[in-house]
This record gives sequence, C-alpha cells and structure tokens, in this order.
Amino acid sequence: MSLGKEKQLVLEMIPHFYKQGWMKFGSGNFCLRNGDQILCAKDRVQRDMLQEGDLVQFSLSDSSKPNDVEWSKIFAYVLEKRDAVACILSTSLAALGASLYNEKEFHTRAKEMIKGIPKGHPSNGYLCCFDSLKVPIIQNDTAECVFKSIKQTLEEYPETNAILIRGYGAIGWGSTWEKSKTQMECYDYLFELDYKMKNL
Repeated sequence: MSLGKEKQLVLEMIPHFYKQGWMKFGSGNFCLRNGDQILCAKDRVQRDMLQEGDLVQFSLSDSSKPNDVEWSKIFAYVLEKRDAVACILSTSLAALGASLYNEKEFHTRAKEMIKGIPKGHPSNGYLCCFDSLKVPIIQNDTAECVFKSIKQTLEEYPETNAILIRGYGAIGWGSTWEKSKTQMECYDYLFELDYKMKNL
C-alpha cells in the first residue's frame, strides 16, 4: 500500500514536534497507521531535517519488524490494541520530569487542559476540567521489557491515552493524527505545569 499522504504528514509533523522540544537529538517518533500499514521515522535521524529516505514502512501483521526502529513492535501493538491511527513518542523535558516522580502514576486534577483528554476512546466522551487525570508510569528498560510493561499497563488502565516512561518521556496515541497531536499537547502542558508547581 502506498502511503503518500502519510509520508507528507510525517515529514511535516516531526520537524514541528522537534521545534516543540518533543523529539530532540534524533529521539522520539510519530507513527501513522493506514489499515495494516505503519509509517514512522527511523531511529537516530535528524528530526529537524527529515527526508523521505529517513522514513520506514512496515506491517502490523508482519512479525519481523524493521531493525532501524527499535520500538516498532511497541508502536504496532499500541496502535492495534487501542485501534489508534497515530502514535507519538515524546522525549520532552516536561514528560521526562513528570516521569521521574517516585510514584506509580502521574496525577493531577482541576486543570483546564484536562478536558482535552478523552475517556479512553473519544466516542466515550472527554474528561471535564474538574476531573482527575492519571497517567501510569513504567520503568525504562530494553525495548522488549518496555513492550511487556506497556502490554500490562494497557490492561490495567483501559481509559489511558498515554504512558510515561521513567527517565525517557511519554508515549501517547489518538483515533486520528489530529487528536494524537492535541492530546499530547494537553499532556505536555499538564506535565510541565505540575513539574514547575512542585519545584517552586
């Protein structure tokens, strides 16, 4: 399957996310799914100067994932398990800071941007700005260990749309690429706000 539109979108959005501080130093990723096919950037390529040759396409159903995307198995699982169209792996300072809390979850409540987060799938509605938001935190490890932790966490937190990885950042997903972007913007805002308030 040709993913022409998806290629153009990935080439446009990853440099944008780089400018947001989400994908510095060749880290982080933006994955798009169309049916059985997934498109994302290779590891350790310049996110601010991304070219078509820096992208890789692979299949959900293919057990052999590309060697130049270490988390390809994780991306495929999250997209399929959550029936998502897009996935963002962010290594922003805000996400990194929130991931370092000595707790199992990031927790915040009564903040305006909470209302940008759906209750699992958007078809279930969105949280209210007066609600509590919990984001699970897992340990960073090898890709295979992180994969196992994410599998378990998705079972334990059926309504979450993001997971913090301790000392690394956050992974989030959405039912459209637009929703994945706006949800991660809300998460990042809440992570940064909470981290700054705790360190005043």
